[in-house]
Amino acid sequence: MPLDPNDYYRIFSKHVKGLDALSPLLPNKLPEVTDNDRIASIFHKAPLSNDPLESWEVFNRRMDLLFAEEMRDRVTGYLSNIARGPFGMDLVIAYLKDVVKENNSGFQWNAVMPKVLRLVNDFKKLTSSKSAAPSTSGTLASAGSVQGRKRKAKPSKGGSSDDDEYRPPKRPAVNDSDIPEDIYDSDGVEITEDSDL
Repeated sequence: MPLDPNDYYRIFSKHVKGLDALSPLLPNKLPEVTDNDRIASIFHKAPLSNDPLESWEVFNRRMDLLFAEEMRDRVTGYLSNIARGPFGMDLVIAYLKDVVKENNSGFQWNAVMPKVLRLVNDFKKLTSSKSAAPSTSGTLASAGSVQGRKRKAKPSKGGSSDDDEYRPPKRPAVNDSDIPEDIYDSDGVEITEDSDL
């Protein structure tokens, strides 16, 4: 039996609280970003709206530009835009809390779940005792840089011994065999893309 929107809303709220609790535990090797970096830039380019439909579109655009599956670092397997500071994950979490507070009736709670779960899973891996942050060699792309070029992170002061023991995953983040060939909607009808081919 499918979940109703209130169930998705409660689950989403719980995940946002979890992200908020894990955020201070993010490793020091993650860069601390400024208002000029990618997260703040995306938030400025996709402003908020009071219309529930537009609110969903803004959420979807922001999360896809910053934390879509293809935004993973090829070396570490982590989402490349996870960063510390008031213009990093603090800004994202504050926005997610606002989404929960608004509780828009037109908000597509079932569609936001994969997006927030992607963040939750990476936060858990990054903050677990056996794992640490990705190396600083492949971190955030700055807002003004060309896609594919990465800005070197500033080395952090201090750090933990877990950071020094980090080894990137040996397998890629996504396996082609994990991607389904057919996708179906809730009524069991196959969803296909129209193509000019």
